[in-house]
Amino acid sequence: MPPSAYDPRPVRSGGARRALRSPLGWLTRLHPLRSWLVVMAVIVGLSAIGLRSLAFLVAIGWTGYAVYTWLAPSIRRRLRR
Repeated sequence: MPPSAYDPRPVRSGGARRALRSPLGWLTRLHPLRSWLVVMAVIVGLSAIGLRSLAFLVAIGWTGYAVYTWLAPSIRRRLRR
């Protein structure tokens, strides 16, 4: 049954919040230490087989992802205003 226009419960705004949270999906289900260990294993593994440039790109991507996870909550708060 669709929600009534007079329903006192707040309606969730799915669009912007879901779009910001979607890249966080698979890693947020893991414990932070486990996700870090997975990424470090990938970086070390790539370096060990001689793909150092790809390992560097993964490290840069991981750093960007970490910065994004730090900034996403404040961005969501600002969008709610």
